[in-house]
Amino acid sequence: MKRILLSIFLASIGMSGFCTTHIITTPGFVFAPANITILFGDSVRFNIGGIHNVEEVSEATWNANNNTPLPGFNTPFGGGLILPAQLTPGTHWYVCVPHASGGMKGRIIVENFISSSSQPTASVFNLFPNPSTGIFQVEMERAADASNFQMDVINSEGRKVYAVRNLEQKSLNEIDLTAFGKGIYFVRVYNGAGIYTRKLLIQ
Repeated sequence: MKRILLSIFLASIGMSGFCTTHIITTPGFVFAPANITILFGDSVRFNIGGIHNVEEVSEATWNANNNTPLPGFNTPFGGGLILPAQLTPGTHWYVCVPHASGGMKGRIIVENFISSSSQPTASVFNLFPNPSTGIFQVEMERAADASNFQMDVINSEGRKVYAVRNLEQKSLNEIDLTAFGKGIYFVRVYNGAGIYTRKLLIQ
């Protein structure tokens, strides 16, 4: 068990230079966003009010609006940074301890990008052709604000090799990765509401 945890910790350190830090705030007595999906290797920073803290709990505790802690991540009042080593793949349930009974809680889903599906998600974005020769199209399908579309391409070692900001909604965006060689890549899109990751094979 210790060897597995050490491997996860070392892997997260190796990817930390290429990870994304997601911000969660507290406009009042809710977490915003309350539910996020991130990639393994990403960090989460809680910028929350001084009367709030964060404690990881079990799903049963979360559903009951209770605050019995797990030996997971936590922050002091006012928030803090949760590192990748504390965000292992899977679902992490958390609450604000003094306000859990009022339903102040959130959820972080950590995807292991190595096992991400190669199939596009309807109403988010399309990726084709796949497999590709290195040139492929990304078509954005839905967002309240097209300027929020962002895309990162990550190789199988967790290294971000390509990034695009302000992708256009309802249009084709041609991406050329021929300079990076053959292999498996992961296309991650942020649309202002969530993060979605798809596997791309370059042959």
